[in-house]
Amino acid sequence: MNRLHLECLEVYLSAIQSIDDNTAAHKCEEGRTAGQIVAHIAEWERYIIQSVGDVISGVRKPFILTLKGYRDMEGDRHDFSSIDDFNAFQAEKYLHTPWSDIKPLAIHTASALQGIFSQPILLPFDLMERTAPYDWHIPGGSIVSMPIIWYLWTVVMEHEVVDHALELGLEG
Repeated sequence: MNRLHLECLEVYLSAIQSIDDNTAAHKCEEGRTAGQIVAHIAEWERYIIQSVGDVISGVRKPFILTLKGYRDMEGDRHDFSSIDDFNAFQAEKYLHTPWSDIKPLAIHTASALQGIFSQPILLPFDLMERTAPYDWHIPGGSIVSMPIIWYLWTVVMEHEVVDHALELGLEG
């Protein structure tokens, strides 16, 4: 899984590096700018980093599952009623943020997450396996049940190179 994450990270960081100020300000079909989309990924990764801290400390069910307890850069707590609510909050927050502020945040959060997940001293296999089960609903109706930390790790990679591939220029 770590090797796959490294490959995804390389693709994602390359995409971020190729974005300039004009590209970051370009409005994508879905309504947000490319910069807002990268910031959106970075903020989800910040939220996952915060939740992984819970897991490292032995918490079986990290707070991200309830969309509660997100901490912004000032340390203020925010609770959200839905994923759309979280996404709208981030879109508004980054509407006028320059690419020069978003880019280093995205590079740092993506790299930090890969570093955390790759360290068995921080996240040993048995600790990951003890996290609460999560039912991942796959398009088409299938459900895959797995420990939440494995799901979050999968989501990180999917978010970086699949969910927003078009906006990041990863699809040809």
